[in-house]
Amino acid sequence: MTMKLSPVDIFVHVPKTAGLSLRNAVIEHHGSKQVYVYDMSSQKLLRSDRQLLRRERPAHIAIANAIGYLPPQLTHSILKARGALATSPEVAFRKGDAIVGHFVVNTFEGVAADREVRQMTVVRDPLARMVSHYRYLQQQKHFDPSLRGWQTGQDPDLPFSEFALSDNVRNFQASYTGTDPSRFAILGTMEDFPKFLLNAGLITDDHEIPRVNVTTSALLEDPTLHDAGFVRDFQSFHDADYAFYAAADERSVLVGQSSAPLSSSVY
Repeated sequence: MTMKLSPVDIFVHVPKTAGLSLRNAVIEHHGSKQVYVYDMSSQKLLRSDRQLLRRERPAHIAIANAIGYLPPQLTHSILKARGALATSPEVAFRKGDAIVGHFVVNTFEGVAADREVRQMTVVRDPLARMVSHYRYLQQQKHFDPSLRGWQTGQDPDLPFSEFALSDNVRNFQASYTGTDPSRFAILGTMEDFPKFLLNAGLITDDHEIPRVNVTTSALLEDPTLHDAGFVRDFQSFHDADYAFYAAADERSVLVGQSSAPLSSSVY
């Protein structure tokens, strides 16, 4: 008699939506050997206990701090090491309990044909997320290959209002999640992040949620963010993001409930 496998949890991480906090919670719940992290630079999966992330290697941090950036040759060696440890989606779905990372909603479509999946995501108020996105880019001295496609906004003279209404960041969250909330078993918002973790079964009521990798910004005091005309234009320009965010906000209050079945059909 074959034992029925538990569902695989698939966490679509939209950038600047508490992703590192989510990844830590997933690893704490499932165990590092059961969680696979999607590596954008190689487009492969790495078991979380084998990851070679620059922020976790003191020597790399020391070099970057000393000269202001990480040399390309060192970045290349990291990516080569990552590739050697990577595994296929088929193996990750067979052996793992969870997959998390920056990937779009249909990345693993059809991979888990013989195993149920629960696809989940967290989204954020679109304007607040855009501020965090902009400030993160402005603060970078170099770009990690995993952040390709994020380079608009590095120009220190580019005003936020122009960045936020540029075509290549239009409906940025929806470019990861798609526009159909029913594809997700669990939806949540960053503004109600603990409720999402409860719904996903990752924490208990009394569990403390540490905030990590937070991008702070004086831009929140920018008059632009309080200009009715700009806000109206922003909401119209990012209409798909706002529609999905509203659906996630509504779904987040339904603890333990979902419109998506626990099967591969959630894709």
